[in-house]
Amino acid sequence: MPLVNIYIARHGETDANAQGILQGSRMDFPLNDRGRLQSEALHREMLAKSIDWTITSPLIRAVQTSEIARPHAAIPNTVDPRLTEISYGVADGQPVTVGRPLFCPVMAQWSQGNFDARVPEGDSLSECSERISEAFADIVRESVQKGYRNVLVCVHGGTMCAIMATLVARDLCKMNMYPHANCAYHHVTVEVPEDKNGAEIDMERLKFVPAAICVRSHLADIGLVEHQL
Repeated sequence: MPLVNIYIARHGETDANAQGILQGSRMDFPLNDRGRLQSEALHREMLAKSIDWTITSPLIRAVQTSEIARPHAAIPNTVDPRLTEISYGVADGQPVTVGRPLFCPVMAQWSQGNFDARVPEGDSLSECSERISEAFADIVRESVQKGYRNVLVCVHGGTMCAIMATLVARDLCKMNMYPHANCAYHHVTVEVPEDKNGAEIDMERLKFVPAAICVRSHLADIGLVEHQL
C-alpha cells in the first residue's frame, strides 16, 4: 500500500502571538522577524524529508511560512481555504485576558461533546472538523494519484488540534491533548489501499498514525521555541 507522510506544521510567530492576542481566521497578521527565523529553521528540517508537495492555509502567516519552509521553489504548492484557522468570532483580535473568558467556556463545551457550541460569530468544532476531513481526503487522494509521498501542510494552532482530534484520535473531545508551538510539526503517516488510485477516499477506513508529535528540536537548538497562542 502507498504510504504518505504528512508533516503538519504550525506557522511562524506573528506580532499577535508575541503580544498575547487571540488570532483566529479573522486576523491576518504576517510573520515577524522571529517567525521568519523559525520558518527558516523549519526549512532546514524539511530539506531532509524529500517533500513532494506543500499545502497551506490562505492566511498570510501560513502562506509565508510555507514559502520559506518549502525545501525547493519548484515543489508544487496549493492554497486550501479549508485549512484556515478556526474563527474565534468576537474573541478574535482580543488580548488573551479579554478573549479567553469568551472562548474557554466554548472549549469546555467541546470537551464535553457539544461540538456545535461556538463563540458568537465564530466557528463550531463540528464545522471545522468537517472541512478538515474533506481537505485531507483530497490531500490523500491527490498524493496517491500524483505519487507524492511526503507532504508539508502549513496551518494554525487551533486547526492543528482539530486535525489531530479528527484524523488521529478520532475523538473531538481530545482536541487539546496535542501540544503545538510556532513552526513545530506533527508527523503523521497514512497507508492507502492500492485500489484507491482514482477512487473516492473513505476517511473512516484510513488510519492516520502519529509518527512524531510536536517536533521542535530544530527550534530549541537555536532558542526559538515559545508562544503557543
